[in-house]
Amino acid sequence: MASRPPGLSHLIEPLTVIVEGRPSSGGMSLTTAIGYLDNQLRTRGESYPADLRHYLERRSYAKALAWVRNPGMRHTP
Repeated sequence: MASRPPGLSHLIEPLTVIVEGRPSSGGMSLTTAIGYLDNQLRTRGESYPADLRHYLERRSYAKALAWVRNPGMRHTP
């Protein structure tokens, strides 16, 4: 199993909020989570691995969350 590239754990909470459709225990709302991910993609997206960037750009949040949890995951259309 591949290890998660450093610096991606900050994406888990907002992705989980979106995929599960409910606020986090820390109080992050769906709207806040989407805005956070959009901002991260805009400001840091070039540094993200290609598969993860692809998922975030297309708002494939379930796939992005699965990838962050398991970076060895192969891309499936």
